[in-house]
Amino acid sequence: MVREPIRLSVSKITTYKSCPKKYYYRYIEKLPVCDFWAHLIIGNFVHDTLEAWARRIMNGESAGEAMIAAFRDTALSSIYKHKVEKFLPEIKPWLKSFILHYEAQRFDPIAVEEEFNFKYRNITMVGRIDRIDSISPSKIRIVDYKTTKNPNYLTDMQLGIYNIGVKYGSLSGRYGNKDVEACYVLLRHDMRDTPYYFTMDQLIHFLDEAESAADQIAGDTTWETKPSNLCQSCDFFIPCTQRGNEEGEWGHCDGL
Repeated sequence: MVREPIRLSVSKITTYKSCPKKYYYRYIEKLPVCDFWAHLIIGNFVHDTLEAWARRIMNGESAGEAMIAAFRDTALSSIYKHKVEKFLPEIKPWLKSFILHYEAQRFDPIAVEEEFNFKYRNITMVGRIDRIDSISPSKIRIVDYKTTKNPNYLTDMQLGIYNIGVKYGSLSGRYGNKDVEACYVLLRHDMRDTPYYFTMDQLIHFLDEAESAADQIAGDTTWETKPSNLCQSCDFFIPCTQRGNEEGEWGHCDGL
């Protein structure tokens, strides 16, 4: 039996693998997510600041002036004005280190928040790239910012899927003839940005992973919860535990 086409992102796949019930609440029931978690406020603020910074750089501003203006405008925006103040002492050193990193490497941003899509069998993969740099006339770099404390959970798959989107997907008309490197920029870890280079075999492996996840999602009818010590920081902890008790599924998270 041929299943219906499915639209996925690496974020959706990661969510499903971590907990099918969380995927169900977020992407099927479409319950609202919380916007007060510290890690979300910090991560979103830093991403928005660096997006504004890169746009200013692309318009010819100097790195330092662009960062000052981007930081000021983002902090004073209605989205963050009353949420981010207590986190600024933690964030400012990262952005200062970021500027030093830029001055040392002098990369050339050519695109920010670049969306892509591509089809593989009956999957449509979508994504958005934080930044694309021109390294040389024949080479580009895909950049994804991370503010995580623990980078060990990061996988190659996200950067690999981005690579496919750039080389063979909807962005191939602009970048398909370029050599591609990809990196996570780890803002909490001295801007560590180890480059990734993918072989065709690796890219095919990522596509197979995506197809396997799509098959599991499409065939899931129970959306089982995966209890863990992260449950209490989940956006859907309350509805999950309440409905679990009502339906007799489960009443607590192991280890909490």
